[in-house]
Amino acid sequence: MDVLFLRNPAAGRIDQVPVIPARRETLLLDATADLSRCAGRDLLVLEGGDGTLHRLLSRLFLLLEPAAIPPIAVLPAGTTNMSCADWNSSRQLGPTVASLNAQLAAGKLTIVERPVLSVQCGDCVHYGCFYGLGLIPEAIARFHAGRSERVVVSTLQMAMTFARSLLRTDTMQTVCVDGRERATFAMMATSLDRLLYGMRPYVTDGQPRRLHTTWIFPEAGALWRHLRKLARGAPELFARPGFETRDVRSLTLDFAGWYTIDGELYATGGQQSGISLSPPLRWVVL
Repeated sequence: MDVLFLRNPAAGRIDQVPVIPARRETLLLDATADLSRCAGRDLLVLEGGDGTLHRLLSRLFLLLEPAAIPPIAVLPAGTTNMSCADWNSSRQLGPTVASLNAQLAAGKLTIVERPVLSVQCGDCVHYGCFYGLGLIPEAIARFHAGRSERVVVSTLQMAMTFARSLLRTDTMQTVCVDGRERATFAMMATSLDRLLYGMRPYVTDGQPRRLHTTWIFPEAGALWRHLRKLARGAPELFARPGFETRDVRSLTLDFAGWYTIDGELYATGGQQSGISLSPPLRWVVL
């Protein structure tokens, strides 16, 4: 099996990735990495987190047609590993490495097909699994500003940063969607079924090829009071003023400000953003 290992040397847990006995060839993911080496492989193994996966996908889609992108196995070696935790059988690094070794030894991969988000803003197109605006990029920016190099401390900092953000509803983003302007506290769109810590903050209609979206408006009030219901997507919560959820095929947004894709921050520059789903990619279940 022709395997290429892709390593982000700056990933949060990269030093904890155990040695994989059958490792063949490794490519370090820096600005000069030649991703044309990914073409024609039987398997790409990514050692990194959500941001690493997002940047890799955005570059791969520029080089290859979706059907030509090899199957991807993601080892949860980042600070957050929300994306791969959704399709992998384990969220832990050790068991995923063991599963990968077993599948490589057997010469047979367990594969699922899943789309990702395609986000176009102006001339730029990015790919990933989670999009957020309002509270979400604000909290991420504060987290990055004081982030610790220690994984456990960094994880606690992230949780506390978002918890503090839930107490603030004074910063709103004006967003125009479907020709209607709304003051928005937070909005998210995702191709994932489960988010960080297993949360499902939406109600899905169960239809395939849909984006899960959740909106939180000023009418929601003290958001921390509703956090448990929001985390599990309680239907009664979305019957209240200030909360909306729906599955959509695509979304067009107009706003001036910041947004995030898988923890990476971008500015709209006042340009319209379009969000849709990519064709399905092949993911190895670890």
